[in-house]
Amino acid sequence: MKRRYKVLDLPKPYLHDSNGCCLNSKPETSPVFNRDGWYYDRLKKISWLEIDSKAYIERTDYFVYSLKLTGARRLEDYVYKSIGIVLSNGFGDKGLGEIYLIEQQLRILRIIKLEATRYRRTFINDCRRPNRRTKEISR
Repeated sequence: MKRRYKVLDLPKPYLHDSNGCCLNSKPETSPVFNRDGWYYDRLKKISWLEIDSKAYIERTDYFVYSLKLTGARRLEDYVYKSIGIVLSNGFGDKGLGEIYLIEQQLRILRIIKLEATRYRRTFINDCRRPNRRTKEISR
């Protein structure tokens, strides 16, 4: 028997949203669980966020997409490339295409996270280092 409700952690924009600017545009509803989280009712096909004993309606397709990404197992590189070849030749079915798309999106997200971390480190290092030009000018 499948569970009626699915639960995910709150998305990061809502965790750091102290003034509620992300939630102002969302319709409000009554909370069900009174715990912070992102919920999905499989019978009613409704998704909502519960934050600080308030509930806000969220798009259902966002929840289903995020649920697919969280439950996805990473493919090895040779499997990913093989699926790409099969799909490019027109032999794959819908399920194989979804697996390939999810893996592709996970790889893109990984690259974005790595680049953001690298840029953050260089920014912090640049802020910590004294600027050589200002020392030369002041002399």
